[in-house]
Amino acid sequence: MTTLETATNWGISTLNENEKVNVGSRIGKMLYQAILVRSLSILSEKEERELDSLFDNDNTTPEDVVIFLQSKILNFDELVKEERKKLKKILGL
Repeated sequence: MTTLETATNWGISTLNENEKVNVGSRIGKMLYQAILVRSLSILSEKEERELDSLFDNDNTTPEDVVIFLQSKILNFDELVKEERKKLKKILGL
């Protein structure tokens, strides 16, 4: 998602570019954490161990984790939408 899309979707379009990037990054981190927590309740023990192995690798990126979760959770896109909606509600957006 581009900075413009994030700014529009999260109601931060009136901020200057530096603020948009900063706030957008924080929102992304909160959403990523919420998705991880929710995913842990869905994954099997074997899949959790696989995820732990990913985290143990210093070269693993958040994108790698998302790709892994997408491959293991059938309704991953719906999960993301639900977590995004929850976060917007919490933030009052």
